Amino acid sequence: TYEVRSIFTKKRSLAELRRLGFASPASERFDSGPPKPILEAQVVDLADSVAYNSHDIDDGIKSGLLNPDHLCEVDLWRRIWEPLKGEASGVRRRAAVRELINRQVTDLVAASFERMKNFDPSALGKTTSDEYPALGRIERIIDFHPEMRKEETELKRFLHKYLYRHPKVTRKMDKACSMIQSLFTYYLKHPEQMA
Repeated sequence: TYEVRSIFTKKRSLAELRRLGFASPASERFDSGPPKPILEAQVVDLADSVAYNSHDIDDGIKSGLLNPDHLCEVDLWRRIWEPLKGEASGVRRRAAVRELINRQVTDLVAASFERMKNFDPSALGKTTSDEYPALGRIERIIDFHPEMRKEETELKRFLHKYLYRHPKVTRKMDKACSMIQSLFTYYLKHPEQMA
């Protein structure tokens, strides 16, 4: 489809595009504005985000790298965590993570359906010239409401600051990088060992 082909042009070199059968200059054939992924990619992108955030919070709390009360700095988490007081810690954590997923998915579905109601699919066929659709001008259809988008961004910032950059995590990442560098150096010197 046009949509899929336009995505190829944004990520490939001109030589690669020619090899794939795109006429030159490919960059002029498709809108060069910011990429707008196809619907399936938008769904996958946000589903991954919800899953990663939720699982990282769960793993972070279980490992002791995150304190669920400290996570209450994030409004979304606080509104979920505080009403669950009195539950056993494991039960409370699992219930909070489930509710975090539920709230994000519920908002995502509702906001996306609202956008779909206002979306004109014939816009995909409209052109900026006689030949090429204005695909790059279409806004994301699959997304959170603005308030949930803000809260999800706040949650990600918290995770980056307190989990992904936690000293224990960065030490392990440094160790893994060092190991990969050692393996790379070894295999450069001994390519016969890769067989």
